[in-house]
Amino acid sequence: MTNTIATEDSTARFDRQKALLLEEIAELNVLLGLAADAKHKVTFGYIGNLGNGHDDRIWMVFLPHPGRVGTSDDSIGSFPTGSVEGIVATRRALRSVAQGVRLARSI
Repeated sequence: MTNTIATEDSTARFDRQKALLLEEIAELNVLLGLAADAKHKVTFGYIGNLGNGHDDRIWMVFLPHPGRVGTSDDSIGSFPTGSVEGIVATRRALRSVAQGVRLARSI
């Protein structure tokens, strides 16, 4: 029973962090002047597969990559599905990028 509770708690924490990450991505797109419906903007997605009871997806925040599929070279942070520590680290990296954009715009 304890493992089920711990798993549910971890899933809830991950989901909260994911919601915050998506808000921060939207804020960065605004800072960059990229409209919500822009074809090329900062996005959230994964590289990998989910199937046969195995999830090897690595989630990333992708910078704009016009004309092609995003790669890890286009990303800010990465983490496996469900990694609370990984998503928190990615949020930190994303906030650093946003801070740099704010600084550049203020000069």
